[in-house]
Amino acid sequence: MRVFGEAPYENKRVLSQVCFIKESQKYPNYFRVNDVRKLCPDIFPNWDQPFADQLLNDFRLPLKRDKEAISRHCLRVPHSNVSVEV
Repeated sequence: MRVFGEAPYENKRVLSQVCFIKESQKYPNYFRVNDVRKLCPDIFPNWDQPFADQLLNDFRLPLKRDKEAISRHCLRVPHSNVSVEV
């Protein structure tokens, strides 16, 4: 996996610029993708909402869908700074 063109493992420069939300992250049952989107700027001081919105668009994440219902089928997105290579 490369993030911002670099391997993120133990990479402070990369990790200081990302927010990883693992699959098992617990949110209230009623939370949708948009609820998580609204919460992040209050939690992460360097949150870049325009960039987050661009990633949501690049990955085609529907804002009204349950977090648990999001498919993991899209692993690489053209023109994005984030890619997953397996």
